[in-house]
Amino acid sequence: MNPPAPPKLPEALDRRRLLARTLRSLVTVLLTAALALWGLRSMNLGTDSLETITARINYGPLALALVVLVGGIVLLAFRWRALIVEREKVRILPLTGALLVGSLLNFALPGPVGEVAAAALAARHSGISASSALAAGVHARFVGLGAAGLSALILVTFGTLPVDEALLRWVYLATVLIAGSSLTLLALSFHPGPLRKLSAFTIGRFRKLASLDAAVQGFATSLAHVGRLGWRRYALAACWAVCGHGLVVLAIWVAATGLGAVPSVAGLAFTYAMATSGAVVLVALPGTQLGWDAMFCTLLTATAGLDLADALVLTVLVRLQQTIVMLLGAAVLVWEDPLHDTPTWE
Repeated sequence: MNPPAPPKLPEALDRRRLLARTLRSLVTVLLTAALALWGLRSMNLGTDSLETITARINYGPLALALVVLVGGIVLLAFRWRALIVEREKVRILPLTGALLVGSLLNFALPGPVGEVAAAALAARHSGISASSALAAGVHARFVGLGAAGLSALILVTFGTLPVDEALLRWVYLATVLIAGSSLTLLALSFHPGPLRKLSAFTIGRFRKLASLDAAVQGFATSLAHVGRLGWRRYALAACWAVCGHGLVVLAIWVAATGLGAVPSVAGLAFTYAMATSGAVVLVALPGTQLGWDAMFCTLLTATAGLDLADALVLTVLVRLQQTIVMLLGAAVLVWEDPLHDTPTWE
């Protein structure tokens, strides 16, 4: 039996409309960052004023951080390729472009549009099955979430974080909950049978929720149709995930040095790992990007040893760097139309 076809890209969302929606979202991010900096000017957040912080910014490290950040995205494309059955046919550069477009559309649009578009582009460039590319992409994201959650748990248990004793217990509890959620999703992606049973036993009992239960059942079936590639492939994907996340952490650390701040390396790695795995919770809430920024900024002050002023400015800088990466995805979207000659999903 073939896996169910994923939702098709709506024909109303042609490339021009996709770009328009994307650019509106990016403008919103830039305006939010500008408002945050404007608010910071009038707030007493510590010994440094905004003018003092901006005066000591070194733009060389900020440019280097952007290059390192793009390198981390390339490694995440390697993570995706590790779980594609026909990986020998897949080249990394087009796959990275597909990943950029998918991330961009996930940022700008609700639902699975980004994942489907990325899989369609990957299939078009490599001649592989679009369903295989989509299923591998879903598994790769769960591997990344599991790696981030496990890393956060290891860091809070064995690492040296500059956290007050009174706060450490709550940080540990939040880490266990968030890491447990991401690792549970990873386990369910390997063995989705319990997900089917849980959906049927809970929401499946209510007639009004029948469509939601059908969606969960279809998603579980799609996961089950990923070929059993063996533990070595999944270990390879996990290695690429850790290396990719490590480069992103390095990019944030380089950006922090350009700001003149000196965060704890362990705390910075913990902050990113928690913010990444915590996206599992935030994705179901409105204002996901703002929620991620708030979590990131809070963790910087709680676990990385930064004062609130430096944490706020670093959060804005990281968001601006991510926005530049999104613009790279927009450039790929200008060149590549996901709706043109989209492959079949059988």
